Amino acid sequence: MRNSIVLFCLLCFIPGLYAQDLFTISGHVTDVESGEELIGATLFITNMSRGTATNTYGFYSLSLTIGTYQIEVSYIGYESAYSMRW
Repeated sequence: MRNSIVLFCLLCFIPGLYAQDLFTISGHVTDVESGEELIGATLFITNMSRGTATNTYGFYSLSLTIGTYQIEVSYIGYESAYSMRW
């Protein structure tokens, strides 16, 4: 059986910082079946060569300018997942 991960995103819009339109995505990366938070899972924005990792609670936060992104979520021993596009 393949392990799967799921990405929960909460979009929080932050207007006008640095004279750009920025927003922050944040949420938790968890195992689909058990609901367990995945510590150290990586989120990588493929078209920006930028990313982050989850903390000890499986939580991540990433600020971006408004645009279209594809985010790859990976964790050792799990199949990579791709999130929605913004």
